[in-house]
Amino acid sequence: MFATNAFALLGLRALYFVLRSALAKLVHLNHGLAIILAFIGVKLVLHWAHGIWPGVPQVPTPVSLGVIIAVLVTVSFTSLYARRREAARVTQE
Repeated sequence: MFATNAFALLGLRALYFVLRSALAKLVHLNHGLAIILAFIGVKLVLHWAHGIWPGVPQVPTPVSLGVIIAVLVTVSFTSLYARRREAARVTQE
């Protein structure tokens, strides 16, 4: 049991450093997460309202998954593009 916990902690430590370096590259991630949280909030309100008024539409799970993946992919690409553009601007100066 001690060995299992020790290896788990070592794995979490390595994962922390990987995530830290990845998050430093994704400069627009906070905006993407805000968009995802807003979408989930709207979805929850629509789900609640559908229980009261059956005419209120519901957002299907595949659509939700598509929106979340689309936002994360877009944020990743815009972050990498912004870093490249910043690096090119710095080298020109």
